[in-house]
Amino acid sequence: MSFNGALEIVPGLQAGADLSSNQFHFVKPHTTALQVVQCNAGQDALGVQQDKTGTAGRDVAVGFKGVTKIVAGAAFSVGDRLMSDATGRGITATVGGYVKGRALEAATAAGDVVSMLFEARDEEAASLLGLDLKMVTVDVTATQIRTAAAIAIPLVAAPGVGKSLIFLGMSCKFLTGAVGYDSVGAGEDLTVKYTDASGEAVSLHLDTTTDIDFNAVADDEAWIPALAAVVNPVENAILIWDNVGAGELADSDADSDGDGTVQLKISYYEWTL
Repeated sequence: MSFNGALEIVPGLQAGADLSSNQFHFVKPHTTALQVVQCNAGQDALGVQQDKTGTAGRDVAVGFKGVTKIVAGAAFSVGDRLMSDATGRGITATVGGYVKGRALEAATAAGDVVSMLFEARDEEAASLLGLDLKMVTVDVTATQIRTAAAIAIPLVAAPGVGKSLIFLGMSCKFLTGAVGYDSVGAGEDLTVKYTDASGEAVSLHLDTTTDIDFNAVADDEAWIPALAAVVNPVENAILIWDNVGAGELADSDADSDGDGTVQLKISYYEWTL
């Protein structure tokens, strides 16, 4: 039988949306100060909503440390580390999600209300599951950008025999120069792959016109997530960034070369095969 116990409540919070159906779901900070909204999958929850607050702007009770009830999003076992699913329910943590506690009771199906120990910690599931989570910063030059269709840009070195690199996502910050890249056509997108240009893709494309406009002389930033599909890990292979289009990103002036640069912050882990 589920129960709450010795649970601390965050004072002074209000609902940032209609949370009347969100009791015992994970919530996160809203963009408005001192307001909370329902968590999405794997997000860093502030706590678990305790009441049935209605419309936006009303006070809401959020437990952030101790034993709380949680609505299950799927079956899990006693002791499983839990994170939020896409609707704020508790599910077994997976790589890339934030672990927010431990199951004190088993859930047999979605919709079960069980007890969990909520822990105010900000650790991603990869580290708590014993995986070697890493992050690396890569500065990409203008020359590399202009020749990425012919010469793939190296990102992460090979991990060694018996291991594979698992790409989780990366931030991409475009640092403008004096001249943009004008030969940006349909399909001239940048994609993370294993090994070389012929390797298997592990990320979604960065569209060089809509996600970040490489022709504009303005700083911009985007997040590139991992590919939302099954990827076959390649042993001891590097990660590269490839221009998958038919042509290179050239310059926007007949007398000059595009000179903007890119800084990437890449999250990945090494998986022992």
